[in-house]
Amino acid sequence: MRTSIQLLGVLGAAVAVASCEPASITEARDQLARGPARTFTLTIPVAEDTLDISKLIEDTTDLVAVGDLQAVQSDPQSVDVAVGTELKFDNLSFDQFTFGYDQMLRTAQVTTASTVTLAPPALPGPLPAAAQQQVMDTVRFDTPDGSDVVAATVDTGTVVRTLVNNTICDGTITMSLLDSIGNPVASFPNQQVNAGQTFTDSVRADGATMSQFVEVDIQGSALGGCTIIPGSSVSADVTFRPMTLASVDLQNVNETFSDTYDPLASETRIQGVDQVVINSGSYTITAQNRLPVALSVSLTLNGILDGAGAPLTGTLNIAAAPGDGSTTTGTLNFNLAGVTIIPSQAMVDISGTATAALATITPTVITNAVVADGTGDLEVESLAGPLDPAVTPELAVTVEESEEITRDDFGLGDFEDAVKGSTINVATAQLDITNTAATPLVLSSFTLGVVELTPAGGIPRDGLGNPVYEVDSQGSPILVDVVDPGQTTLSIARSATTQVTLSVAPLADRLVHLVLDDRRAAIIAAGTATAGDGSQSSIERSDIVGVLLNVAVGLDFTVPDTGVVFTSNANQEGLETDSTLNTSPDEVIEVLVGATATSVVRNNTPFGLEVDVAYVEGDLGDTDVFTQPGAVQLDRITVAAPDLDATGRVIQPVTSTVTVEVTGDELRPLLEKDFTASLRVRLLPGSGAGGRSALRATDNVIFKASVTVQLRSGGGQ
Repeated sequence: MRTSIQLLGVLGAAVAVASCEPASITEARDQLARGPARTFTLTIPVAEDTLDISKLIEDTTDLVAVGDLQAVQSDPQSVDVAVGTELKFDNLSFDQFTFGYDQMLRTAQVTTASTVTLAPPALPGPLPAAAQQQVMDTVRFDTPDGSDVVAATVDTGTVVRTLVNNTICDGTITMSLLDSIGNPVASFPNQQVNAGQTFTDSVRADGATMSQFVEVDIQGSALGGCTIIPGSSVSADVTFRPMTLASVDLQNVNETFSDTYDPLASETRIQGVDQVVINSGSYTITAQNRLPVALSVSLTLNGILDGAGAPLTGTLNIAAAPGDGSTTTGTLNFNLAGVTIIPSQAMVDISGTATAALATITPTVITNAVVADGTGDLEVESLAGPLDPAVTPELAVTVEESEEITRDDFGLGDFEDAVKGSTINVATAQLDITNTAATPLVLSSFTLGVVELTPAGGIPRDGLGNPVYEVDSQGSPILVDVVDPGQTTLSIARSATTQVTLSVAPLADRLVHLVLDDRRAAIIAAGTATAGDGSQSSIERSDIVGVLLNVAVGLDFTVPDTGVVFTSNANQEGLETDSTLNTSPDEVIEVLVGATATSVVRNNTPFGLEVDVAYVEGDLGDTDVFTQPGAVQLDRITVAAPDLDATGRVIQPVTSTVTVEVTGDELRPLLEKDFTASLRVRLLPGSGAGGRSALRATDNVIFKASVTVQLRSGGGQ
């Protein structure tokens, strides 16, 4: 509903008359037939009102003061800027884990124990074959985990021989080490061992090849004329210490391994917090296998706990590789929704098994035989600890929220037309900014801007995904920085609210013009929110920066040279002369001597005014009276703008009076039962302040219009 100057009907209004003249037309009619002819005067108020700001604003509860200016406050707008939902760790990496599996290029230590009886001393001539003593033992090799060595080439290895002569005779021991096809594995020299003595020596087996097994062949003979006591012998132990193999053919492979390592050792960004609860996300561990054996790897992620507080576990199965140095790959996915990470306790226990019927193992496949690493993207449910954005950059998040604004949010009333054609010079925004997080926040590069929404209500964006803000006359986006006074950022204590008041005239001007033009528009709050200051804190996914926005548009306009027009109608009761006074309009006009209409305007606004008044018989509602047949239009009242100061404020009001003659026909609508009067006011820029017009609560227009009527009476009429 639009409210403006009220035009007062004359019925029931005070009628100003001279003290000796009749008080009404009825009384005047009664005097017509008596007394000498004379005239009397009636002054009929037609319109009288004070036009102040409260009459033009749709809802006076929207009126506030901005300094000494009258202002219209928009409906409060709440913009909840999500901070917690933006917390995430992208590309969070597990440190790489490598395992050489070189245990398959090692043999377990193995010892063979033999005894040999010394042969009698040699007689002149050849020793009879029956006199030679010979013992043979077979040695087979395994890896430390028990896989059978079928064939191998020794890289490095040592064979130790220990001889103990338990006889009373000195003797000589001869020993050879041959594989299953007669290849020498190691060679010991013939060794004399005196009676009752022990002898130990060793030889290298480096570079030796062996197939299937090694046969140990031992012979012994007594020296001099010593007689061997029956049952006495020389013990001969051969120990193959653990050997490193250059290559090996294994059979019945069943190798295990285990290890422990810190997967987050290099992830300083997550090491900077005590606890991370994950809302959603996953982690993928990828392992590569060079071995020509299948792998089954089990992982226990200590410090990475499910909802019941148990470490996450999983098994990774990887097929055997070709054996030429190329790899096969296996992956293991962990769903991290609801998982809690305690970085200081993060440790992965790894255990694995390699199995195959036959396999050839070389250094080519042993080097980095198993390589595992992982990566994942996590959306955070909560963070706790000494939150420090310098250590954990993820604590600085980019935020953006918007709220659509409509013309109903501004109750400008009759000032809508004035604002449409004007430039708003003064507007403020009061922001109550609430931080719900239990950690301090700093807003940086945080701005308020305006966008014109798409017909579907979407935010227009450029090629980089940024909002396409409304721009000023220079083509620059209209943005307002939200900062503490004298600072470049805005700080909000933990679980606290701060208030800031900003000057937003260009933004409000563009926003108001968009919505008054029935175009969809929104305010966008966007920038960077940084949580934490290094002290113990916490932040949750539900935490927000709540912005309660109150925009007050000061009634400080730059009116265009053509002015701004607003019009209003009022239906009034006429004299109702037919029914109440038993006198027709014709009878009144018959005794009419003359009539004048006087309009007085006192202008205490910063505008120049052009005021037109028209009236016509009947109740026409909102119909434009000025265009109606038979409408009476009084002469225009032109009122200059008062002198203004540099800010467009009135220094001293001005008054203008216009008096015009009114004919009987022009008077007639006021004498009927009712009439509709229309007031049209054009606001023009003032003479100073560059056309700027600032309205204060005390500024108003006092408007009075009356018709003075002279009627004949007496003389026997």
